Amino acid sequence: MLPAETLLYAVVLANPSRKDGHPKTADEILDYLAKQLGPNAVLQVGGDETVGKGLCFAHLTDGRGN
Repeated sequence: MLPAETLLYAVVLANPSRKDGHPKTADEILDYLAKQLGPNAVLQVGGDETVGKGLCFAHLTDGRGN
């Protein structure tokens, strides 16, 4: 179990799509993810969502602060 104030960081990577008929570059996939999450995304990961556990704030950056 992690304390509520714990900060976790992760790297998000993408590869070009391999699905037939849906060619997408890695950049297009990451752009789609960024649009879906929006600038201030709140995700529920594991935990017990009915009592507010497992809520995470997600912020994507391109590595240059953008």
